Amino acid sequence: MKVTGTRGHITFDMENGYVAEAEGELTFTPRFYVRTDSLKYWNPPHASERITPEQIEMIKSEVARNNGHYSVPIVFD
Repeated sequence: MKVTGTRGHITFDMENGYVAEAEGELTFTPRFYVRTDSLKYWNPPHASERITPEQIEMIKSEVARNNGHYSVPIVFD
């Protein structure tokens, strides 16, 4: 998974054609706090597919496993 972001958004590229964006906040700590409730639908071309709770958990697990490799730790609320 590739993770990119800005001060207010984060993108999770699953590297299988599925990409999800979430809202959040980059703090001075530095940490990026993800608003989990903003993960609702995949980006086009899969925009009609809702992100399931199981897929959200998979994203969280993948991030947790790789958190030490990111320049800014990612925290889900």
